[in-house]
Amino acid sequence: MKIRLFASLKDDFGSSFIEIAATKNMNVKELRQLLSHEYSIKAENCMIAVNMEYAEDDFILSNDDEISLIPPVSGGASNDLVEIINKAINPETYSISKLSSYGAELTFLGISRDFNDGKKVNKLYYECYEDMAKKEIFKLIDQFKDKFGIGYIRVVHRIGEVNPGNISLLVIVSSVHRKESLECMIEFLENNKVLSIFEIPVMSEGKKNKRQLNSAQLVKLLKANILENEEVSVVVEQVNAMPGQGVTSMFNFGQTFGAIKGVCAALGLPIFFVRPSKWKKHFELINSSKDSSRTKAIEMYPSLSDGLAKKKDVNKSDAILIARFYSETRLNEGN
Repeated sequence: MKIRLFASLKDDFGSSFIEIAATKNMNVKELRQLLSHEYSIKAENCMIAVNMEYAEDDFILSNDDEISLIPPVSGGASNDLVEIINKAINPETYSISKLSSYGAELTFLGISRDFNDGKKVNKLYYECYEDMAKKEIFKLIDQFKDKFGIGYIRVVHRIGEVNPGNISLLVIVSSVHRKESLECMIEFLENNKVLSIFEIPVMSEGKKNKRQLNSAQLVKLLKANILENEEVSVVVEQVNAMPGQGVTSMFNFGQTFGAIKGVCAALGLPIFFVRPSKWKKHFELINSSKDSSRTKAIEMYPSLSDGLAKKKDVNKSDAILIARFYSETRLNEGN
C-alpha cells in the first residue's frame, strides 16, 4: 500500500511517500493507529483519501489502494485567511481595513450570473475537496505576497447551491500602496485557472489509417479560444523518441513536433519546452506510477475531477501539470 504525505507530515517524516503492507480487513482507523505507533506520524486528525476520494474510519483498505494523508490546514500569516463555506458571504465580516499599517485594502466579489454562454441559469452548484483546495490556495497566497509585497490576502469561496446575483467568491488584498494591491488582485484571480481542456485534433492518414496531427484544425481551435490582444504562451513537453522505436515511429513523432512549432510560429505564439524530469520533480512525481499525475491534478483542481475520472485521462492531467509548472516557475522568477 502506497501512502502519500502532504505538507507538515511530509516535512516531519522526511519523505513524500511511505509504503506498508495492509493487514487483512484493515480499515482507515486502524491505519491511523499504525502510522502513529509504528512510524510516529501524527495521523489522528488528518483527512485520508483513498483512490482520490475521502474515506471514513470504517472504510476497508487493500494493498492496491492509493492513500493520501492530508493534515489539518494551517498556514499563512495571522491575517491571511482561506475559508470555504456553504452559507451567504458577508464581505464586512472579512474586512480588517482598520489596520493602519496598510494604506490599501482591495475587495473583489465574484457574483453568480443569471446567463452563461447565452443560456439562462437558474442556480449554480459548487463543490470541492475542501482541505486540498485550502492547501493550494495558501501556497498561492505565499507566492503572491512575496512577489507583490502584499500585507495579507483573504479568500472565501462559497460551496453548495448559489442563486444568480449572490456572492460566490470574495478576495481581499492589502498593501501599503494601492498599486501593489491592484496588480496582485488581477494576477491572483487569473493565475492557475484551468479554463478548458481540449483533445488535440487528429486525422487518419495513409493506408493504415495512422493518426496524425490535424494542423488546420489545431489552428482553428487556437484562434477560437484566444482573445484579441490576449497574452498567450504555448508550453510543450520536450520528450524524445523511446528506445527501440522504429524509423517510421520516430519520423511521425518528429513530424508532429515540427507541426506544432510551425502552427505556433504562424500564429505568432511564443513556445516554450519543458522536459518531463523538470515538471515531475516540481510536483514530486519522479519514480511514481504513471497515474499519479492524475491524482495530483485532481487534488489541485477538484472541479475537474469528472473530466479526469478515467485512467486514459492521464494525458490531460499531464498537460494541466505542465501548464501549472510553467506558470509557477515563471511566477517565482518574477517574469
